[in-house]
Amino acid sequence: MINLYLDAFIDVIVNEVVKRILNRPKKALVAFTGGSIGFTEGIKAIKDLMNDGWEIKVLLSKSAEYVLKPDNVKNLLGIDKIYLESEVTNTSNLYQDMDMIILPVLTINTASKIALCINDSMIPSIVSNAIMEGKPIVAARNACDLDDPTRKTLGMDKAPEAYKQKIRDHMELLKDYGINLVDVSQLYSVCVNTNNIFVMNKKSDTENKKVGNIQNIQNIQNRQENIGANFTKKVLSRQDIIRLANGNGKIHVKTGTIVTDLAKDTARSLGIEIIYQ
Repeated sequence: MINLYLDAFIDVIVNEVVKRILNRPKKALVAFTGGSIGFTEGIKAIKDLMNDGWEIKVLLSKSAEYVLKPDNVKNLLGIDKIYLESEVTNTSNLYQDMDMIILPVLTINTASKIALCINDSMIPSIVSNAIMEGKPIVAARNACDLDDPTRKTLGMDKAPEAYKQKIRDHMELLKDYGINLVDVSQLYSVCVNTNNIFVMNKKSDTENKKVGNIQNIQNIQNRQENIGANFTKKVLSRQDIIRLANGNGKIHVKTGTIVTDLAKDTARSLGIEIIYQ
């Protein structure tokens, strides 16, 4: 009976937290690299987020400054200020208070640098820090996808298979790092849904608690002591902890897996044990 009252009390708290999260303006750093494939669709996705009330900061890499033109980006988005890699001196001010990093145009060059942990320019460095801090990252893959239809129409699909495979391997590494690679046509919806993952997980968890009786709850708790989630990616982030928290008291990771500090803190607060195997 005490457990049921406790669950009801937790539900009230969760619902209030969910309400505040949904009502709080979302903040995102939108970083453009110097590619043109998917740019128009990417701009539309960002404008849709802004129309939803998102607060954004726009950053152009040095190559994007040359290819996309700062004034052009300002006019298309209807904003007065953008940040240029050539002028920014303190990157932490750009992303620390952001909920998410969005890459509407991700070039092969930037994708490869991120995959290989080469942080010799601003956007790869910011993405690297975001990965280690567990911030959600959503990137449109079109500009770095050698099989993208637009690239074929431009006649830039003649690379040897070995080269194509190397780029595909880099993109798989980005996924392993927790970066959500999507087609630019899905950029808006994925950004919205990624921001609400915490809410969706908590709703599902709450509904599950309402099913069954006290004995069933006890059985679930007993199983949780012995069964945990298996995590196979190379970097365990705060977002992964929240996603795997539903019904699991343990998370099994491979030896050598990088666990971010935010992930460790979140695991401790949720009572989740991280087990290396």
